[in-house]
Amino acid sequence: MKPEKNINDDGVVRYILDGKFHRKDGPAMIDARNNKYWFLHGKRHREDGPAFERCDGPNEWCLNDKFVNPTLKNFSFEVLLNKITQIKNKKDIFYKTISSIDL
Repeated sequence: MKPEKNINDDGVVRYILDGKFHRKDGPAMIDARNNKYWFLHGKRHREDGPAFERCDGPNEWCLNDKFVNPTLKNFSFEVLLNKITQIKNKKDIFYKTISSIDL
């Protein structure tokens, strides 16, 4: 399903899906000053650049609504997310193993 594009009288462009900002192929909102905001399912998220591009200030990098250190911007966000998932899965396996041991 594609998000619905809305443009208000001030020229603010919004892409809305199920009541949330959402767009896969570009910013989900562009405000009247040309600041650009990337969202997926209502969460600030962009893997190939900053999730918030300011027209006159520092950009903000976010993945899954969490801020990311901009020094990591040259890394593949997909690889970073995969590493985080692997660590979480290993932690879950460890806790399941420990909890199954009878002492």
